[in-house]
Formats: sequence, structure tokens, C-alpha cells
Amino acid sequence: MSLSKTCAVKVIILLFLLVSSKTTFAQYDTIKYVNGIRQAAKIVEITDKYVKFKNPRDTLGPTFTVPIKQVEQFILKSGCIDLRDKGYENCVKDPTYGVIKNEDFTRTIIGLDFLQAFDQHFHISLDHLFKNRKCGFGVYYDYGFSDGTDITTYTRLESKVIGGNYYKNDYFGFDFKIFPSFHKKFTHFISLGMEIGSVANTYTIYDTTFINNGSGYHNYSLANPRVQFQDKKYFGYHLNNGFLWRIKKHFTCQGILSLGLNQFENDLRQKTISKQYVFGLKIGAGLVFGIAF
Repeated sequence: MSLSKTCAVKVIILLFLLVSSKTTFAQYDTIKYVNGIRQAAKIVEITDKYVKFKNPRDTLGPTFTVPIKQVEQFILKSGCIDLRDKGYENCVKDPTYGVIKNEDFTRTIIGLDFLQAFDQHFHISLDHLFKNRKCGFGVYYDYGFSDGTDITTYTRLESKVIGGNYYKNDYFGFDFKIFPSFHKKFTHFISLGMEIGSVANTYTIYDTTFINNGSGYHNYSLANPRVQFQDKKYFGYHLNNGFLWRIKKHFTCQGILSLGLNQFENDLRQKTISKQYVFGLKIGAGLVFGIAF
């Protein structure tokens, strides 16, 4: 077979496969997923949360279920369908379906962090969204109720995470928030921020004893270790990843995961380096319930 005939045969086979594929989908219902994949199906039920369907070649077999948020389009074998109550019009899902209307949208939220409360901290925040809804800012204040002069305070997880011998007494913070998607009941956000405050710090001192070794020199030994405490300044820098859940118009919940760096003032006993800082990992989480208006 010549090269030209071989190419012609391949083109004919490709055209046949394309026609067969379209014919196959035309015989059944079609589910098109958000990733572009199409699936022949016999649709059984469509709800606000999921789609139930069967294998069209095995209608007595098992029923499959997929979340409706993964579905971009429905096409019945009889033609296009409208599901306006579920956000579908002319078979295509409207990306603005479920977006909060202006009259129901609240821009300012005052909240308390319940995760911080369980960790013996009082944490209050204020968030405000700009008119474009794409960004906003947040400010917050945190006060710790644990005793910074109690050594057991430094055995808790929050102290271990930030270096083991630090405890955050109180601090103020600021976040710039970005909302990359439409504001619906659940809305994802990211934020960049920093905070400034004070930490309690532990260090150990020893009694120094000098001993004349008989040769004009002195040896010394360290004994009686004693734990001391001091307050220091610190700065924090972080990137947050979170969600805003609008439970009701005036009642919200925010979940936050935070990752960044802490910058602690160095050992105050050494005057020559008192203006230098040491860095530590910053990891945090929050669950903020708020009142919106």
C-alpha cells in the first residue's frame, strides 16, 4: 500500500470514530464535567447537591452519584434542558448562580476566634470588604491569659510551635484580603498580613564559681541553674488561606490556616546585640464566628 493510500485510510478511520462518538452521545443523555470530560449516561435524578445516573447500556445496574458542583452541563438525548432553579439555562451553568445580591450582602464583620479561646487567648477581629467585593482588610487584637512567668506555659503546643521558649502575651495585626471568586454562601480568600506585639521569653542563668588552680590562673564552674523570664518585642509576617461562610445575612464563620515567620527580639542581656532579631516559624489556625452588618 502506498503512503498516500495509508494516509487516506487513517483519515477515514478518524472520521468514522468522530461520527460514531457523536452518534453514541446523541443516543443517550450527556453529562459534561467542569474538566471538559463528557459522559454518556441515563440521568435518574438532579438535585441541588448531586446528580444520579446509570450506565445507559446497563440500566438495571448500579446508580452512580456525582456532586453537582463538578458538572458544567446537562444534555438530554431529546435536546437541551433548562434547570433555572439549579443555575442551569440552555444546558449551561450560570457562573453567577448563587452569588449574594447587593441587598443581602454585608461588608463589615466583627468576630471572635473560638480556637484561640480554647487556647486561653482573647482574639477579636474586624473585617471590611470594599464595594468591588474583590478585596478588603482586617484588623485584630489578641491577648493571652496564661502566665508568662510560669514555666508550664512554655510546655504547651503554642509555645513549642514558635520555638519552645516564647509565649505571645498580646499583639495587634493587619491583613489585606483577596477574594478570587464570586461571593456565594462559601467564599474562598487569601490574605497577606503582619502583626506586632510582645512575647515572654525564658532563659537559664548559673552561679559562677572561680577556683584558684595554684598557677595564677582561675578555673570556674557553673552551678545552680535558675530559669529567668523577660519580655521582648516581636513581629509576625504571614500568608493566610481561608473561607468565609455566610450562615445567615448577619451571621458568619471564617476558617483560617496561616503560615509565615516570627521575628523575635534577641537576648536583652547582651547589650551589643539588643537590636538584632531571631526568626522562627509561624503556624496558626482560626475559627472566627462573627456578626455582619
